[in-house]
Amino acid sequence: MAAEGPARVDWTFGRLPLPGSGRERLAVRRSARAMLRITDRYVLREIIPPFLLGLLVLTFVLMLPPLMNEAEELIAKGVDGFIISSMMLML
Repeated sequence: MAAEGPARVDWTFGRLPLPGSGRERLAVRRSARAMLRITDRYVLREIIPPFLLGLLVLTFVLMLPPLMNEAEELIAKGVDGFIISSMMLML
């Protein structure tokens, strides 16, 4: 039995060359693209909710000083607390 040499590596993809005809290679490439789409969706699903939550919290924190200034002015004028709180919730 003759000794086989090392396997050829296709450096453009970093994988061993795919055996079979061109159709089989095309099918593998299509499934790789489909897997990439699934991975992209998974990554987006994991990143977008914390991003939106952080954006919401940061926006609220940045809106607090002007809201407190308005509340202080209304309290100084003697406006009822229920009206002030309902007005703050509407903003």
